[in-house]
Amino acid sequence: MTESRGVGPEDHPNPYEGPESPLPALSPSSPGPELPGWLTAERQLACFLDQRMEGCFFLAMDQPLDWRNTRDRNAALERVARELRVVKVNQALLDQYRAEEGDYLGSTPFDLLPGRPDEVRELLRNHLDRGRSRAVTRETRRDGQPVWIEGEYVSLENEEGHLIGLFVMQRDITENKSMEVARREALDQLDGFFTSSLDLLCIADLEGRFLRLNPEWSRVLGYHLDELQGARFLDFVHPDDVERTLASMERLELGESLISFENRYRRQDGSYAWIEWRSTPRHGGLVYAAAREISDRKEQERALRDAESRWSGILHNISDIVWSMVWPSGELQYLSPAA
Repeated sequence: MTESRGVGPEDHPNPYEGPESPLPALSPSSPGPELPGWLTAERQLACFLDQRMEGCFFLAMDQPLDWRNTRDRNAALERVARELRVVKVNQALLDQYRAEEGDYLGSTPFDLLPGRPDEVRELLRNHLDRGRSRAVTRETRRDGQPVWIEGEYVSLENEEGHLIGLFVMQRDITENKSMEVARREALDQLDGFFTSSLDLLCIADLEGRFLRLNPEWSRVLGYHLDELQGARFLDFVHPDDVERTLASMERLELGESLISFENRYRRQDGSYAWIEWRSTPRHGGLVYAAAREISDRKEQERALRDAESRWSGILHNISDIVWSMVWPSGELQYLSPAA
């Protein structure tokens, strides 16, 4: 997998211009006292690179290129990709790649990202059109291990404004990227769990709003998820259950968990579905809940109560003695009033 991202100049001011620039002043614009030999421009550059914690390197063109006024940009781009060569690197860069200086000196952009010519061209075009850019690339260390690099690129130009090279400063962001990948995988797993579960899954806040629901809610209540997510769930609760539901929310606010709490929710067709909840409060004011529809069970319980009530009335009013006993223990289970 290869990933890269370009950023325009409006997003990031050039950190290499102005009085706060980390780059050494290699060519003073005004005359001054002659510097001692140990403080020549070459020495300044070496000191600057050695002190940087970021990986740094310079690439130079064989001949200057007037990119801004070039008509055939494709041909010019190909020339840049093949002519730019690494002329200086610092130790921090070599440490990033577990490499030696000779591994990089003389390398072209095509050499730096081997086997990915289209990506090289895209990165260079994005940069040359802006003069400075930032990109994230997935690369390989000399020991074969993958590494994620975030690089900042600055064009070096002569007095005519023609391209003469590039300065690159980069950081190893492999650890951060690995955490990002792990987080994305965890979110993908959560999405898969949400979409495939036969239970009713819910994330809500303590103010009573549905924040996220799984598709099973649409099947049970008949609403589209967009109609439910963001809505106050009390708007769907049966009027006779609102008071109990408010009391349960107060318990959640106190940090208590709810187990086997039951209430009724209005379906899209106006009927009501019985829902049994298991809810747990979390830090950050969120509530995670799993629920299931128990309408069929409630109907069976109601039918059983009705049947028991009818039979109880019949048995209470007949003159015959009716009894039931457990066999073979002889335990008496029921004896009618006529006895």
